[in-house]
Amino acid sequence: MIALHRRCALALAIASPAAAQPAAAPDPAGPTEPAEPAATCGIAAGPVAQIRASVAADVRYRRDGGDALREFFSSEALQAIWTFTLPANPAFPAALCEQVVEGGGAMRIQRQLHCEATKAACAALAAEISQRDDGSGDSE
Repeated sequence: MIALHRRCALALAIASPAAAQPAAAPDPAGPTEPAEPAATCGIAAGPVAQIRASVAADVRYRRDGGDALREFFSSEALQAIWTFTLPANPAFPAALCEQVVEGGGAMRIQRQLHCEATKAACAALAAEISQRDDGSGDSE
């Protein structure tokens, strides 16, 4: 399933069961405090620059290489990899989280892409990820 939203997340994983639940009725006691931002691979959601700063500062992650277009951070404890696009990349700024999760007795990779670049650049990045997953693109 792929859904593209600028300045939001691109979901490349199976939606969680909670996402399929109907919205709750408004609380008659009045508004409540806003919920904490959803976490992606152990990091609170926010602008890509904030996500990158949080990952870089998180002791569970270590910088794990990169190239002129992107950099990588990995966490063995969380079984997760973050990929951040760099300014030379047309899809800058973007952040991709890939995490191994268990569900229904099977292991799978859950992906979320936060992309703040142009709609076309974000769509191209999403297509590149899908092609890689389908085995029809270049793998790294």
